[in-house]
Amino acid sequence: WFNVIMGDDPTDSSKPSVTRAMLWLSNGKWMMMGLGNVGGWLWGLAVELKASPIILLGIDFSYGEELSPLNTTYWNGLLSLFKGDKKRTIAHCYRYETTPFGKRVLTDIVFDSYRATLMQAVKAVGVEVWNSSPYSIVHGEGVRCVPWHEIPVLVHDRHVSNQCVFL
Repeated sequence: WFNVIMGDDPTDSSKPSVTRAMLWLSNGKWMMMGLGNVGGWLWGLAVELKASPIILLGIDFSYGEELSPLNTTYWNGLLSLFKGDKKRTIAHCYRYETTPFGKRVLTDIVFDSYRATLMQAVKAVGVEVWNSSPYSIVHGEGVRCVPWHEIPVLVHDRHVSNQCVFL
């Protein structure tokens, strides 16, 4: 959950207010579900702003093609679950996946959980989502994978340039 109260007074218009800005961005909501990560929270904000389509550019939930599991964000935490056993940690927590754009990327169980939560929200809300990130594992029902170079044409042809948001 993301709570927009930042400790300032949103009713005092004589001073800048982070809370007032966040309330404006969130359409007056005092609390929003964050889906466990910044990308999920931004997607939720785009839904609240009635954006359509929501175009994903950097919500990959992967480490790309070159990174070793030992150099990933969650390595130390996952390694501790297996009491320092590197082989078991890699076997149980990491995998490679080929994206719809043909990229073979490394991901882990944490990113898998972020993806599952976002995909569940996409299905529940039913808003149109396009993914243009070649290294992203966000695909499936409710997500249309579109190469980046096709986005301007699609946005123009559908007359949605004032309604779409890029994340």
